[in-house]
Amino acid sequence: MPSSAFRTVLIWAFTTTLITYGVIPLVYRYCPALQRHLVFLTFVNYPRAIDFSNPESEGLPGTRNFYLDTEDNVKVGVWHILPESLLTSIPMETTEKDAWFENSLGDHRPVILYLHGNTASRAVAHRIELYNVLRKMDYHVVAFDYRGKMLAYYHTVLLSNLFYLKKIGTNSHFHGRHKGNIE
Repeated sequence: MPSSAFRTVLIWAFTTTLITYGVIPLVYRYCPALQRHLVFLTFVNYPRAIDFSNPESEGLPGTRNFYLDTEDNVKVGVWHILPESLLTSIPMETTEKDAWFENSLGDHRPVILYLHGNTASRAVAHRIELYNVLRKMDYHVVAFDYRGKMLAYYHTVLLSNLFYLKKIGTNSHFHGRHKGNIE
């Protein structure tokens, strides 16, 4: 007959195994909200209190902030970060700046489209460091937040749609159910 200590260890081991390999996978499988939060890290919201309309305050002089509107009225935030060689030639007139920034993209310098990962925004410190490295290499950098990233409601709706796509396993049905492509 096993001792009391051995029995306690067996019960603890069985319980731990049951929870680890039984309960947790079942909860994950049948809880789409938990899947969304763990896969896309939607609860991670850093850095806080970023003024996206003023990228200079984040250490990015010579950067233009603007927004693109999608077909379903979701705003996508974009930064156009100039190459280092163009920093001194930015016009002072605010009425000329937008056109000047757009025209500067047509010069001979390469343009890098930076698509950040699924967490946080384009204003995270390590991303700003990378923008500055690319700028010093004389590249234009266009960095944008994913569709609705800074608007929590739309972000949650998009992630829900992606999980719907995962569950049905076909892209054509997704496009038929929702207008447009996944962006």
